[in-house]
Amino acid sequence: MIRFTDAGCVFFLLSAALTAALNSGPVAQAATAPGASIALGSTLGGLLKGFGSHHRIRVRLTTAAPVVRLRGYDLSVAGRRYDRESSWEARCQSGRVRLISRGADGREIAVAEPARIQSSTGFVNWDGKPYRETLVLRSAGSFCEVVNEVDVEKYLEGIVNSEFNSRWSPEAIGAQVIAARTYALFQMKIALADDKRTFDVDASTSDQVYGGTRGEDHRAAQVVARTQGWVLTAAAQPVKAFYHSTCGGSTELPENVWRQSFVGFKRKVRCPYCAGAPSWNWSLELSREEVTRELRRGMQSDDFVESGWVKSWPKDWKDLVGRGRLALVTPIQEKSTGRIERVSTLWSVSRPAGRETVALVVPAARLREAVSIQADALM
Repeated sequence: MIRFTDAGCVFFLLSAALTAALNSGPVAQAATAPGASIALGSTLGGLLKGFGSHHRIRVRLTTAAPVVRLRGYDLSVAGRRYDRESSWEARCQSGRVRLISRGADGREIAVAEPARIQSSTGFVNWDGKPYRETLVLRSAGSFCEVVNEVDVEKYLEGIVNSEFNSRWSPEAIGAQVIAARTYALFQMKIALADDKRTFDVDASTSDQVYGGTRGEDHRAAQVVARTQGWVLTAAAQPVKAFYHSTCGGSTELPENVWRQSFVGFKRKVRCPYCAGAPSWNWSLELSREEVTRELRRGMQSDDFVESGWVKSWPKDWKDLVGRGRLALVTPIQEKSTGRIERVSTLWSVSRPAGRETVALVVPAARLREAVSIQADALM
C-alpha cells in the first residue's frame, strides 16, 4: 500500500492584495505575489481585440451527450423560429445534428453542424438547467458536444456560487471575480488563435465550474457589475489567473505543476490563511497493483518520454517498467514548503543472469499525474 499525502491541493494563487485594490479606484496596481508585477486595469479595452463589440465566451458543457433534450419559449432552432413553449430532442452523428420536436407534430430537422438554439426570452433549458443566450450543438463521434455562448459578465455571475460563495464579503468575492474574469479572457485569447477550437473554457474543474443561471443571485450580479472589465495583466496581456480553495501553506509555480511557465508568476508565496480549511490535509491510499498499473501507463506515454527525464535511465527502461515489479516508491528530495520534489521508483525484473533491481527517479509532479490523482477526488 502506498499513501500519498500533501498539505492541501496543488493549485495556487490569488493574493489578498486584490482585496485592497477593489477600493483603490478604476486603475489600481496590485501584485498577486512579490515580484509578480501584475496590473489591475479598469476595462478590457484593447485586450479583447478580435472579439467584436460583444464579449461572448464559449463554455463547453459536455462532449458526451448521446441525447440532448432542450426546452424553452419562442425558440430559434437551427435558424427557424417556433412560438410559445417547445421541447426538442437532438442526436449528433458524423457532422450532422438531427433535432426532433417532442410536441404533437413530431417535426424533424436535420442540419449540418453547428446547430444553434436560442430564445428571444434569453433562456434555453438543457439537462434541467436554464442557460442564457445560445446553445450550440456539434457532433463528437456519435455523441453531442454542447457549448453555451454567453456574455462574459453573465458567465461570471453564473460561476460565483459554483466556484465560491456570494455570501462572502464583497471584497473577497470581487477579488475572486477578477481572477475568474482574467482566467476566462486568457483562455479566450488562446482559443482565438486556433480556428478549429469550438470552445474557450470547460464548465468543469478543468477550467471553471459553471452551471448556467442556477448559480446567479443579486449578490453575485452586484459584485460582477462593481468589478466589470477589471482584469489582471502582465506585459499588457492577461495572465492565466489560477486560483485555489486551499494552498496548504504555500503557493506553487505553474512549471512545477503543469511543466509550463506563465507570465506573471515569478516565485512562490507562503500563506497562513487557509490553515483551518477542511482540505488543509488530505491523504489517498493506493494498492501496489493500482500504482504499478498507472505508473506503467503514465511513464510509457509519449509526453513523458519526451520530457527528458528518461535520458539518464537504462536504454531498456520500457521493458523494465513493462515487465518489472514495482518494489518501492521513496521520496528523495523535499522542497522547503514540505512538498516532495523527486521520488525514486524501484523496479525488480528477472534477467537471464538473475533478478535485477533498478531505480528510476521521476519528478513528484509526474508521479501524481501518472497515478491520476485529481484534486476533485481528494477534496
